[in-house]
Amino acid sequence: MFNINHLKRRINSIAKTQKITYAMRLVARSLYNRTDKRRAELLPFINGIKSIFKLFNRHRQVHEPLRTTSKPIPQQELVILVSSSKGLCGGFHESLKKFFKQRFKPTQNQQLLIKIGQKTHLVGGTHITTMKTMFHYEAITAQNVQTVAEEIMRHVYEQNYKTVRLFSNRFVNFFSYKPTETILYPLSGLSELDAKEQSVRHIISHTQKAENAPYVTPVSEEFETEQDFHLMQNTIFEQYGICLLTNLLIESLMSEQSARFVSMDAATKNASSVLDKLKLQCNKLRQTLITREVAELSRSL
Repeated sequence: MFNINHLKRRINSIAKTQKITYAMRLVARSLYNRTDKRRAELLPFINGIKSIFKLFNRHRQVHEPLRTTSKPIPQQELVILVSSSKGLCGGFHESLKKFFKQRFKPTQNQQLLIKIGQKTHLVGGTHITTMKTMFHYEAITAQNVQTVAEEIMRHVYEQNYKTVRLFSNRFVNFFSYKPTETILYPLSGLSELDAKEQSVRHIISHTQKAENAPYVTPVSEEFETEQDFHLMQNTIFEQYGICLLTNLLIESLMSEQSARFVSMDAATKNASSVLDKLKLQCNKLRQTLITREVAELSRSL
């Protein structure tokens, strides 16, 4: 049986832990709101680029994978793995780890890696140990997410990789997220199988429904350009890729913060439940000691 001093130490320790989890819960909610606000600011611009890009894409006669350069296609493949900047996210990494293990297949081509977040080793495991790391962004925030997306996509366009795949968690709502593989480059449409599974998203999807863009004025189907068409097309392709990568990273950030909030909220509630039980046990033990002392005093009278 625990003595009363031991129970008091346990109560104090759990109470301190509860304060920490409650504070982290508030911080996670605050960061989620900040990221959501940033997403709302970027959404009109992203939807505008989407509308223009879809308009250009309709005028293409051959719907083959799009590249921003005519250089020979190399055999290098790039994998972008997005994890959390910090821990205590519940099942955020575990679900993405299982998905990455199912979807990632080593090939004969050289595979390179870009890490985003400090916990990529929890997601990639032994699969990424043999891959050469090109960049490693240890932390992304709502403030630097656009800069990170620009640096990555500029690198992709310069190197002209054979394929570029991004593994991340897609934000569904505040209480749920879904591991997703996105084909960032070359730009192509969803295959029939992937469209049914909905586990792979391509940047261009002729089968997906266009997102609502209430702030974007519809562009006419008939248009003329004074600039070189291919130059303008490549510029729009580049901006489109940057915008969508930014949106994907923001979705991952929102998923991370919501997962951390849910995890810390559950930890806070569990700590309250344990504290109630320990306090009740401590009070019973203290009452037992008091009753024993009173009985001993009564016998001595």
